[in-house]
Amino acid sequence: MKKLLLFFVFVLITQVGCKITPVLAQQEQAIDEIVNVLRQFQNDIVNQDLNSALKHVSANYSVKAPDGTVQDYDWFKNYLESEMGRINKNLADYSIIDQELNVLKKEDNKFTVEYMFSDKGFNLNTQKEGIKRQKRIITLEKENGSWMITQWYKVKLPE
Repeated sequence: MKKLLLFFVFVLITQVGCKITPVLAQQEQAIDEIVNVLRQFQNDIVNQDLNSALKHVSANYSVKAPDGTVQDYDWFKNYLESEMGRINKNLADYSIIDQELNVLKKEDNKFTVEYMFSDKGFNLNTQKEGIKRQKRIITLEKENGSWMITQWYKVKLPE
């Protein structure tokens, strides 16, 4: 009887394990793809290439701001353009020195992640090099086979 019970438990575990493994592998692949998208997006910002950066942003981009207004693709494009201008005007040797991604929520073809990174640059105003830790909450959705940014929230960190 014990052998039969152990055999049943073994079969159950292997069947459940076989079904979970492909799902975990797919999720791992999706996370790798998302990391690559965000890394390329940040590189495009560093390289001041707005058009390339926008290739990673969905035309369906939409964020409800704290004041209740809706920030759409055009708003985000203007925001990125402004950020690139600020970087170009105030910083030399700007770069991203580390990145960290934590999955907060996963739905079918939609991930919400916490994206932490540090950027570094020589501040032309203070004549000092600085490093700043930053945090974003980003939602990406799979559109036509590619992960696209659909939401981007800047989170203020304590200084």
